[in-house]
Amino acid sequence: MTKKIHSIKINPPIAIARLGSSSTSVDAYQWTRPGNPRWDGETAIQPDWTLKIAPDGSVRPELPTEIVFRDGDAIRPVSPFFEIWVLTGEENDLPEAWISERLTLALLREYVDDRFRDNPLAALTLTVSAVNRKAARRAGNPLLEFGTFPNVSTKFDNFSRIKLRGTSPPNSPTPLIPKDREIPLGFVQVVRPRVQLETEAWSNYVKVDTIRFRFTPAQGLSYGPPQAALPRALPAPWANKSWPVVKPEHAFLETNAGWYGVDGNASGVLEPWDTYDGAEQEDARSLGIVDDTCEARIEVTLDLPTNAQGPQQALGHCNVWVGPPDFSPDRRPFLSIADEINDRASTASISTRDTDLDLGQLDGWAQDLFERVYEVISVMNVDFWRNRRAVNLESAQIGTPIQGDQIGVGEEQPRAMSSVDKLRNRDFSILSATTTDRLPLSKHARTRHRALADVDALKQFIAQNPGRLKEIIRGAFTVADKESSDRTNMQMPPFMRQSNAMPLTLARWQYELLMRWVEGIENDATSSLNLHAFSISTPKQLSGSAAARREAILTRLNSNPATPNE
Repeated sequence: MTKKIHSIKINPPIAIARLGSSSTSVDAYQWTRPGNPRWDGETAIQPDWTLKIAPDGSVRPELPTEIVFRDGDAIRPVSPFFEIWVLTGEENDLPEAWISERLTLALLREYVDDRFRDNPLAALTLTVSAVNRKAARRAGNPLLEFGTFPNVSTKFDNFSRIKLRGTSPPNSPTPLIPKDREIPLGFVQVVRPRVQLETEAWSNYVKVDTIRFRFTPAQGLSYGPPQAALPRALPAPWANKSWPVVKPEHAFLETNAGWYGVDGNASGVLEPWDTYDGAEQEDARSLGIVDDTCEARIEVTLDLPTNAQGPQQALGHCNVWVGPPDFSPDRRPFLSIADEINDRASTASISTRDTDLDLGQLDGWAQDLFERVYEVISVMNVDFWRNRRAVNLESAQIGTPIQGDQIGVGEEQPRAMSSVDKLRNRDFSILSATTTDRLPLSKHARTRHRALADVDALKQFIAQNPGRLKEIIRGAFTVADKESSDRTNMQMPPFMRQSNAMPLTLARWQYELLMRWVEGIENDATSSLNLHAFSISTPKQLSGSAAARREAILTRLNSNPATPNE
């Protein structure tokens, strides 16, 4: 029988690139634990082996001694690498018998036919579609999108950086971007594979013979019509000053294309509605501004030998989301993209998917979750968002004022997290802001969550306050009465929004697992620190995605370092 490439895939399948105007990208780093307790969190970042691209397109691994995020005023972008992998096997093998392998030049040469014998990399084609659809969605007009028209395509034997040029669709009668202009959306570059050496310090960590490519995002610039370059008055405390929203050299968008002057709130039902320049104005009219973020779909096609059915190809793809810089890279989110995907990808029952975790592993998982919650709250201005998004309390939500508490005192209508909010812990009073303590709610939140990030303190709190965590932690995807896209109560996480503007919550699997853990502690009649009475049902087989998630969690808890940044 004959071996063949059955399928091709790109690793990672999803990545986030981050804008930056520096010509140097952020070096690779990992999340790790520093080994000594810190007040501001358990996570630190540690330099990891980084690929430096040489002028000929090949890579040179380096291990930085420090991580630099900006060069003067220029922020370094995050520019992810992607590796090409293949699934190989005999002609008639079933998928479960296929072998996953890194695609190297030597391996590629084994599978291509005579057309590419002298240049195997020419059998691989990279195609990029990068598009920004924000204005199109806001205005309900698909012709306002801009991106790579046509898609960018190159062979893997081209190692030069290829610019991604953002233009309006060719069928647009009034292009948002004039035909002689463009908005740069970044670069894509195929990396020249090298011979893998086994004597270098990096040999066990980096495989330079793997066929890969890199996506580099744009600089993080704003573009608009000529009106956007005119000086605009600023709100207090800068009311006596003004400056243009975009630089004059970037104010070349077409005013009459359909984005300038649109009421983004009235043009559709998109949420959150207030995420465009001009939403803060009294008439909520768009200033016609766009930025150079994008969503990119990257496809890799491999031409395979011709058989009786004719020419054959294998196709793999990945997706890149371009976003702003991460200004708190050593703060882990309590809800990750992986957590969201696990909720949707698993075929196992959410209520049973993690029942094979033993008690110690559950304790470790819960502590890790609350450590990440603290890391998020440690950089959140609770006072600001309470002022912006606190819902007005209904009579059933109003209780006796907390003695000595000054939050919300004097408000015409009691609001969430005020002294009379029934969800507030009656054991803690908080003073109002002073010149030396301007953020009393933020300070209190950090103090409390720092204490609860210790699993023993958390278990003791649960045992002494039965029902409290279930009351205060918002159920997955739940929205209470009177809550809206811009008003929420103080259920955890308070005043934070999902991408659809509704209150942010844990993923369903996280919430279910946490509540089962909490219930076991509350049901223990002997000791708040003894979980012997907490039994778990007979373990059931996990789905592949659930098992992978469990393994990732335990690896992060038990090893040092953990997941790399890029």
